[in-house]
Amino acid sequence: MQGLMQERPLLISSLIEHAERCHPDAEIVSRTVEGPIHRCTYRDIHRRSRQVANALAALRIASGDRIATLAWNSYRHMELYFGVSGAGAVLHTINPRLFPEQIAYIVNHAADRYIFFDTTFAPLVEKLAPQLESVEGFVAMTDREHMPAIAVPNLLCYEEWIGAQAPDYAWPEFDERTASSLCYTSGTTGNPKGVLYSHRSTVLHSFAVCSVDGLGLSAAESALLVVPMFPAIAWFNGTAPDGKHPLPPLTRAGMAHLHFESIHPFEDGNGRIGRAISEKALAQSLGQPTLIALAYTIERKRKAYYAELEHNSKDLEISEWLTFFGNTVLEAQTTTIMRVDFYLAKARFYERLRGQRNERQEKAIARMFREGIDGFKGGLSADNYITITKTSRATATRDLQDLVAKAALTKTGELKHTRYHLALVRDEQA
Repeated sequence: MQGLMQERPLLISSLIEHAERCHPDAEIVSRTVEGPIHRCTYRDIHRRSRQVANALAALRIASGDRIATLAWNSYRHMELYFGVSGAGAVLHTINPRLFPEQIAYIVNHAADRYIFFDTTFAPLVEKLAPQLESVEGFVAMTDREHMPAIAVPNLLCYEEWIGAQAPDYAWPEFDERTASSLCYTSGTTGNPKGVLYSHRSTVLHSFAVCSVDGLGLSAAESALLVVPMFPAIAWFNGTAPDGKHPLPPLTRAGMAHLHFESIHPFEDGNGRIGRAISEKALAQSLGQPTLIALAYTIERKRKAYYAELEHNSKDLEISEWLTFFGNTVLEAQTTTIMRVDFYLAKARFYERLRGQRNERQEKAIARMFREGIDGFKGGLSADNYITITKTSRATATRDLQDLVAKAALTKTGELKHTRYHLALVRDEQA
């Protein structure tokens, strides 16, 4: 005897149906490759997913056919997740950070019929197209205005492709053990290996994530979806000095930093983690912990740093980034030596003048030291001293003359152009 309660197969299409029925106006927010932030709802996603299913039928995509994607996390990619799998085909998500020859291998091995790609990957798609034996066409996931000018056969525009289709579509019912998604491993021995996910496993995984003992997600919360880190971790370990494919230290540190920052671009604390990964890569190459002012150096040139991140996170050609990052590391190393020298000189300064300064002088000197290795901009003037210590001009003059006499400060200029600088004894002078 079998129970008949809730007799319905666990299909991915049921998830988007539930989302539109119960949370039609909940927002999906994504950064588009074209630049702007895009906002839509579950109602929109369901409608466009049905258009995807109709468009696939127009291409004569049958149940079990593989549809590949080379794309970032976006609303269009989300539509494909539901539209492709919901129609009974298999969504094959490709890791764009794999080597081109590996991507060609897995596309041919999977016998993908079409490849959907973000315009970020247009140069890669154009390069790979002649090697892809089973692919019948390519769909650029953009609108007509942003279509890439590349030479590939049967190139379609995503927005025009689904725009020509009606939003009416009845999701088919089939065995819940039917394959829904395909992923290939990376960082493994030999060629990448394919792993098939079923509709059942995907729906159960969704339930588990939402459970109290999972992530405890509810309709009242927001979640940021990111690319899984395990391929990156496998690559990171495999390219270590003792790995199977070791890379030069600066190359590995730069690639790891860019990859992490690219998949978590707006997360608070993300920069600290990215720098820690780079410093770990450098430490592994040296066989010991590093003392390097990477965060300090990046902060000093943050405008150029973010410009390079923005530019290089949109393309697989990252030679320009590696050059920038390598120069930044070298600058950080020089800065580290300067800062260590500065702190040693600071310690000698306070030891040499212990008990020889009054409270006002202590306050002014502490303020000068806070400027770090760059020193007090333009030098300390008498007016600066008065502002810092809240004293009279006559007292400021006496205090500054006393500090010069005690070799705590050096003096440059005359009259209103007089400036004072810390008299530090560096290592070579000690």
